[in-house]
Amino acid sequence: MPKKSPLESHAVLLDARISLGARRRLMTEICRTESPEAAKTVEAVLKAAAGGDGKEAYREKTKELDALIEELRNGPQRPGVFIDAPPSSGAEARAHVKLQDGTSTYPIVLDRDLLDSLQRGDGVLLSARAEAVLARDPTPIDIGEEARLETWFDGRVEISLRDGQERHLVHATERLRERLERGEVPRGSSLLVCLRRCIAWDAVPASDDELSGFRFLSTEPVPDVLVDRDVANPPAFIGEVADFCRAEMVDGARHRKYRLRRCRTFLLSGVSGSGKTLCISAAIRQIYEVISDITGLGLDEIPSRILRLRMSKLLSMWLGESDKNADRLADEIEKLSATKVTGPRGEHEVPAIVILEEFDGIARTRGSDHDQVYDRIQTTLLQRFDHTSNGTLRDRLVVIFATTNVPHLIDPAWLRRVGGRKIHFGRLDRRGFTTVLGKQLRDVPVAAAPAADNGRSRDRLVREVTTSLYSPNGSDPGLVEVSFAGVTTRIVKYRRDFLTGSTVDLAVQQAAEEACRAEAHSAAAGGLSVDLLLGAFDDQLQAVARDLNAANVGNFVDLPAGLRVADVRPIDPPAVAASDLRRW
Repeated sequence: MPKKSPLESHAVLLDARISLGARRRLMTEICRTESPEAAKTVEAVLKAAAGGDGKEAYREKTKELDALIEELRNGPQRPGVFIDAPPSSGAEARAHVKLQDGTSTYPIVLDRDLLDSLQRGDGVLLSARAEAVLARDPTPIDIGEEARLETWFDGRVEISLRDGQERHLVHATERLRERLERGEVPRGSSLLVCLRRCIAWDAVPASDDELSGFRFLSTEPVPDVLVDRDVANPPAFIGEVADFCRAEMVDGARHRKYRLRRCRTFLLSGVSGSGKTLCISAAIRQIYEVISDITGLGLDEIPSRILRLRMSKLLSMWLGESDKNADRLADEIEKLSATKVTGPRGEHEVPAIVILEEFDGIARTRGSDHDQVYDRIQTTLLQRFDHTSNGTLRDRLVVIFATTNVPHLIDPAWLRRVGGRKIHFGRLDRRGFTTVLGKQLRDVPVAAAPAADNGRSRDRLVREVTTSLYSPNGSDPGLVEVSFAGVTTRIVKYRRDFLTGSTVDLAVQQAAEEACRAEAHSAAAGGLSVDLLLGAFDDQLQAVARDLNAANVGNFVDLPAGLRVADVRPIDPPAVAASDLRRW
């Protein structure tokens, strides 16, 4: 075999076109040869092999890394929030990221340019196991908890939650920090925060509506209840409160001359269905009409001036939270009363109206047999409403309406410390019943009424039904018989003793439904008749009588004071009803 130079031998051994067997035999021969040329050939081959393996390994590792990066990008991604870039001890760049559950993680950032562009509060997308930052999250973060800004320093803000009782120190996003430095976000502003990730995103935009943020503000329309049209025997306080509001808005100095308080309270008490809520609606309507007349605004243009206490918003499962809600109610009363209304005739101070329905639910006598949480709530309300200690509320134009069916359960401190009047609502007497029934039958078809009747048939219908129920010599045998402990005499309670405005409404609705159904099944014109109305009243009152007992009868009829009911016995109705006798 001719001798080859070291360069030629090296080229042959590295030539992949030559068979592996031939190159192996050549390499064996070169290794056996003890010559300087052979040694140079072996050295060159080894260097070439070492250099070729390193490049090949690098290429293989690069391919594996590219495949892994591609898999990370195409696989599931987790959202996070960028906090900062801590100093890196190695060659790789890392970021401090908060996950959605508040966990801190320090993933690798694959793109150094991305890391340089991130600011605190920016959203990022991580690999499924939060090992690497893959990209910027384009979705804006605009939801969270609302907190109050207390102070800020060095990129952090102190916030308070739940009326300032809880305070936290959290990070401020870069956007928020810049706004704070420019003075755009003053102390007391509302911030959008996430306590789990310990970060404040931005300031909550201020609402253009001065009444936003009220928890107890009612957004219901002005009640469509007119005194002359809907309220029978309207109590005097409805007109008095309207006159009071007009005088305060037009000539309040005269009231100050006589040292009259601007805050008025009315406690409406009486049996259920006696018209308390209806009268409050009528009073609210008149107050709004006074406001409209003075400001020049339409009724539907006047901002809501009604705060309605709802137990669901007052009571909380958390200890102490109900007290804070009661405090907030008082704060909202003061804030609403201080909010003026601007109309075509200028800016005016107008009344704030507060409605406390079923007030005995939270104003029961303290120390009685009920949950002590009510005592704490009532104490808070008394402290805030007490005109002797709280001059702020006393000097504000506020009208408070409270209602109860059980006035004896109300803590006596209320009217003594809060001040106000107590208005009693009873059952209907003959005159009241006539007025209520006449208004309930307004525009309702009356049986056998000629076209040019001018309401005479309706008046006759009201008169006959009233006579049947209220005549002392009528055919009413009585509804129940009540006996008392230690007294032999029994008292008979008649149907007229149970009548309230609510009972009249239910009976008229029942009779009207029967008349409408009868007209639908016959060709003749229908209408309400005496028989239909008396039958409806009898059905309604018999249903009440069936549920009476010694414990609850006092809720439906007036009883002598100081006597304890021993028994209540229903009186059997006559075999022939009065309405049947009329037909005979």
